[in-house]
Amino acid sequence: MPENNEIVIYTTLDGKETFEVNLKKDTVWLSQKQMAELFEKDVRTVNEHIGNIYKEKELIKSSTIRKFRIVQKEGNRQVERTRSGYSLNVIISVGYRVNSKRGTQFRIWATHVLKEHLIKGYTILLFIWFLNENDILYKEDGSKRLADNALVALTLLIAESRAEEKDTIVKVIVNLINQNN
Repeated sequence: MPENNEIVIYTTLDGKETFEVNLKKDTVWLSQKQMAELFEKDVRTVNEHIGNIYKEKELIKSSTIRKFRIVQKEGNRQVERTRSGYSLNVIISVGYRVNSKRGTQFRIWATHVLKEHLIKGYTILLFIWFLNENDILYKEDGSKRLADNALVALTLLIAESRAEEKDTIVKVIVNLINQNN
C-alpha cells in the first residue's frame, strides 16, 4: 500500500451505501462515525465498544489510533479539523462485538476471508514441504528444478483449485517436474 494517505471508496454488497476509507502504512483507518455507518450502529455504541477494547487490553491505543487532518465546509467557510482514525485491528474488533445485521454480515465475511487465507497458506506450505521431503525440488547436482516464481505460480494454482482437484493437480505437477527436468 502507498505511504501517503489514499482515500478508497468502499461500496456495500447491495450497492446502496459507500464509505470513504483512508489507507496509510498498510492498514485501513476509519473514524467512529464511519464505523457506526458501516455497522449500522450509533456512534455512542461504537465508542463504548472501542473503550472496552482498550480497557480489556485487547489492543494498544498508541498503535491503533491516528490523528487525521480534514478540511470541511461549515457554512461559507473552510474549516480544518483533527479527527481520530482507528486502524483495521480496531475495526475488526468492533465488527466482532456489534449486534446488528451489518455486524453479522461483517463477521461472516471476515471469517470466510480468514478461512481462505489459512487454507491457501496451509496448501502452499504442504506442497513445498512435500516437494522438499521427496527430493523433487532439486536436481542431483543440487541445482533447483524450478525457478522460485514458477514454484510460487504452481503452489497458487493448487491453492486456488477446488478441493477435489488438488491431489490430481499435485500428481500432474510432480510427474512434470520429475521427467528429466
